[in-house]
Amino acid sequence: MILFPAIDLKDGLCVRLEQGDMARATIFNRDPAEQARKFVAAGFEYLHIVDLDGAFAGKPMNAAAVERILAAVPAPVQLGGGIRDRATIEGWLGKGVARVIIGTAAVRDPALVKEAARAHPGRVAVGLDARDGRVAVEGWGETSELSVRDIAKRFEDAGVAAIIYTDIARDGMLQGLNLEATIALAKDIAIPVIASGGLASLDDLRALLGWHTGNIAGAVAGRALYDGRLDVAAALDLIRQAATDQLTGLFGTRGFSAQRQLINARLKSDDQAAVIALDLDGFAWINQDHGPRVGDAALRRVAALLAAQGGLAVRTGGDEFLVLLRGADAAAAAATAERLLRGFAAISVDEKPMKLVCSFGVSALKPGDTVETMIARAAAALHAAKVQGGGRVVVADGAMAA
Repeated sequence: MILFPAIDLKDGLCVRLEQGDMARATIFNRDPAEQARKFVAAGFEYLHIVDLDGAFAGKPMNAAAVERILAAVPAPVQLGGGIRDRATIEGWLGKGVARVIIGTAAVRDPALVKEAARAHPGRVAVGLDARDGRVAVEGWGETSELSVRDIAKRFEDAGVAAIIYTDIARDGMLQGLNLEATIALAKDIAIPVIASGGLASLDDLRALLGWHTGNIAGAVAGRALYDGRLDVAAALDLIRQAATDQLTGLFGTRGFSAQRQLINARLKSDDQAAVIALDLDGFAWINQDHGPRVGDAALRRVAALLAAQGGLAVRTGGDEFLVLLRGADAAAAAATAERLLRGFAAISVDEKPMKLVCSFGVSALKPGDTVETMIARAAAALHAAKVQGGGRVVVADGAMAA
């Protein structure tokens, strides 16, 4: 998952509120851009910014401060507060915001969210701020009759990138996240959930990184960072460890979830990228014939070959993998898959040839794609390769390559 440091803006200053009360604001930095630089220097990769005045006014009120942050750091930014119409969404995305967060308008005008998410895949999130389980709007000034789950379910098939869920009662109070409600939401919906409101310690992060927490994609840290109660280096190291598959050293599925967010945030319309999805055909026989020690060794050799391709390599299942190649088109990715096909066939363990056979599906980035849509096409091509007998490369929307 991603740990997002929060920069909340009030009157052009970096502040933290207690329980969303504008009268209970503490100023932590008079230069938000400088604070952003400090966060990036500390190792954070994605910033979370809220225009507090804008949330109450219903329109951007700290635009100058946000623009200074965008100019100051290379890290992607997700921005919420006062984003309630299409013009504001287009304006911020055009200025370099990676992802907009829509809160009040998600309750008042769900069609706006759906239209924006279709127009900008991967770049629209929904902010759901709850008081006693009910969603608050208008800068937390009003509480609706709708539950967080009710509203989140509205956007299940809308292409929303994430739900940022905040428990208002805990926000800024250092009492710990509302883990029960957050995890329940993450288990109940398909949309990735980002936890917010009260993160206080490494224990919160450990809980979110547990095995049975659903689709948790990140957490927002605020006052605990500014007060120095959260050890940044330890927090980021904890997340890095959880992102890694222990057997192969590649990214695991949860670690790749965070990487997809970062890649989507940085994608440009003219970028080149491709995905190779692969599955070792009949790998169960390796374990049966040679034992799990040899099987594990073979998987580590497969992983080493994948890691050597210069892309982002992921173990997505027992004997299933994925490689994302930046700067590659479909032909280059297919050629890489061909080399891997031959390389896997030559793998041996304890001087015993493993005779590994593998199926590959390849897909290249198209205009308007997210990483997820590219992966889906590669998965379909992989399925076609297996249907055709396995041991071959199939390119999505193209002919069989081998």
